Amino acid sequence: MDQQSKPPKILYHYTSQAGLLGIIQDRQIWATNVLFLNDSTEVSYAIQLVQENINRFCKERELKQEEIRFLEDFGRKLGVFHDPGYQKYSGIYTCSFSENGDQLSQWRGYCPNNNGFSIGFEFDLASSLSFIIENQYFELVRCEYDENKQAEIIDIFLLEILVNFRINKNKTWLDLQVWDDFLALAPRLKHPKFEEEKEWRLISKPTPITLGVDFNPSIDFRIGNSMLVPYMKINLVEYNPKTKKPLKYIACIPEIYIGPTLYPDLSHISLSGLLLKENVHVEVEVNGAVKESRSKVFKSKVPYRI
Repeated sequence: MDQQSKPPKILYHYTSQAGLLGIIQDRQIWATNVLFLNDSTEVSYAIQLVQENINRFCKERELKQEEIRFLEDFGRKLGVFHDPGYQKYSGIYTCSFSENGDQLSQWRGYCPNNNGFSIGFEFDLASSLSFIIENQYFELVRCEYDENKQAEIIDIFLLEILVNFRINKNKTWLDLQVWDDFLALAPRLKHPKFEEEKEWRLISKPTPITLGVDFNPSIDFRIGNSMLVPYMKINLVEYNPKTKKPLKYIACIPEIYIGPTLYPDLSHISLSGLLLKENVHVEVEVNGAVKESRSKVFKSKVPYRI
């Protein structure tokens, strides 16, 4: 969990009907490889920021010429960052959430054709979900939109790879894991114009698509718009150590918003039935005892023309 900023108690994931059914019935949520996100400009924006800040970083510090060359060379190499020769070794996977559960821009962007839901996940530090996710090597981080704070984050990143270079001068770029470090940084940096999204992200540890000649079994593939998209499944519940099957209930979804639709009342009925069938609830503590409370269902109040 990102200790620099405490997350709100509930964060929302916008998805379609198919996405909702998959999350509820499979007890999983999907994290996509950052290079295959729908918005291809996200990594490009991070590349631009790092390149722009390298010159300032070098001028503000007394660095050796070999260290300056190292950083400048890294900045140039970012320009060919999508080269498969680099990326086949790396993989950072991410899944997005918002602090706002009923936002017009999110409904338009992620839930077109009156076909959407906003699933509220309980992400506070004491929740069982936080523990489960950290055990799967994912970290929850807040996206940064402020350009001054982005520069501070990039400075920390450049210092870290510079220290790595000083210790391991004879190693190659890939051995220094510079690409992995950058991929882990990129999803945190968002263009200021998207600030209203108030986005948080689950970001994985580096997970190669390939491990030598053996396939990495933790990676799956789904159909994308233009290519197959690698993704990872994040379990929302603990698994029985004997049967290897997930627990029958989901206790981390306190509420769900139904997006703008022609039939909100009917959608409320069917969604409530699904949550009852799949035993989706939230655990609340009353007088020291843990009790179950049914997940709440809300209809969007956004005036959105269908």
